[in-house]
Amino acid sequence: YSEIFNIPVSIFGGLGYTLLAGISFILLRWKFNIEKEHKVYLIKAFLALAFISLLFSLYLSYVEFAIIHTICIFCVISQFIIITITFFAYIYYTKALSNLKEE
Repeated sequence: YSEIFNIPVSIFGGLGYTLLAGISFILLRWKFNIEKEHKVYLIKAFLALAFISLLFSLYLSYVEFAIIHTICIFCVISQFIIITITFFAYIYYTKALSNLKEE
């Protein structure tokens, strides 16, 4: 359960967090210089990636509790972080799209 297609799960997690950080940096740093269509695409991509990461984290939680019967403190911390990111991504998504519709 620590590998998918012979790739460590931690690589997927690292890539996911890196993509989330990159998209959020672009949205926050250049929020005034991005065309409306690109901004909507980035906001949707950020929310979709956060939600996919949450689903993957929930799957790993299931494996952790139901199959392996152990708890990894780093996994729990990562799950809390991705739940928080997904929550704020949804809030940002709803507010940003409503603001973009007003423009």
